[in-house]
Amino acid sequence: MQVVKDVLEIVQAVLTSAAILAAAIWTYMLFVKKRQKYPRIKVGHEEEHWAVSPDEYLLRVVVRISNIGEVLVPLESVTVRIQQICPWRSDALGTIREARGKLKLGTSELGWPVLDERKCEWRSGVQEIEPAEDDEVIFDFVVDKAVEAVSVYSHVKNAYKKKHLARRWRSREIGWNTTTIHELDKRETRR
Repeated sequence: MQVVKDVLEIVQAVLTSAAILAAAIWTYMLFVKKRQKYPRIKVGHEEEHWAVSPDEYLLRVVVRISNIGEVLVPLESVTVRIQQICPWRSDALGTIREARGKLKLGTSELGWPVLDERKCEWRSGVQEIEPAEDDEVIFDFVVDKAVEAVSVYSHVKNAYKKKHLARRWRSREIGWNTTTIHELDKRETRR
């Protein structure tokens, strides 16, 4: 009987120690390192343009990524796509007319003609943003002066969800997006 009692006391001591260790790790991660499970970021754009030739503008898109959470954010890739809005191309007008009230489920924007798309990628662990810090990724595009306005779309891939939830969302690009409209006119923002 004493043997059973001794074994139960040992099991109780081990379980108590494990619970104390787990609580200590959780407290350290949450309150000392301020690391929670999922990253949260805010994405914004700054755009400017200037003439680089009689027929072309250089459009600079600065993607500002702010870590508003308390988790280290690993960056894997940032994609920027510029699409022509004005002047209205005849194929775009047809798309607008056809799409009136008939956009695909989960789609809220029209498919404007794509002028250019760029992607900046990093190896794992190379580019990270600490909590309460910002980073910028700069993209340059050459745009014909006949274009009057563009839609600027950016996507920051969520490397955490890709890594930890890959089986669940294999075909989806999980991340953060933003879209802005930039007007290009004859007055350059830089000379």
